[in-house]
Amino acid sequence: MSGDVFDPGQLSRCISCGFCLPACPTYAMTGDEASSPRGRITLMRALQDGTLPPDDPTLAEQSSFCLGCRACEPVCPAGVQYGSLLEQWRVHQWRGRRRPPLARALTLIAGQRWLLRLLGLVRGAARGPVAAPPTGARGPV
Repeated sequence: MSGDVFDPGQLSRCISCGFCLPACPTYAMTGDEASSPRGRITLMRALQDGTLPPDDPTLAEQSSFCLGCRACEPVCPAGVQYGSLLEQWRVHQWRGRRRPPLARALTLIAGQRWLLRLLGLVRGAARGPVAAPPTGARGPV
């Protein structure tokens, strides 16, 4: 997986200042540097230069643990487009592999508006009929 997985210009923009840390929900939850944008960019750099093997479990764990909320982007003084780097990482991670069944199903559902509407109808029907007030009822007493 070494080579140009990431846009080298974006990857080199990170100055490791740490301004992204308080903005990141996964870092706030874990306190783990690897679960921060700065930590993930360090992993991306290690993957890019071949320091980390492509099958290192930390890579898969951290690429999927990130929410992709991009809360780190507005606070970054260097203007790192972290979301773009994350997308490149995830695309490369799944290239040539079959995605898990749940991921495939969610992608299918999300891409089909009629299916989303049908699921909404099914969910509504599962709740049962809404009870109408009896005929002649006058409301609360």
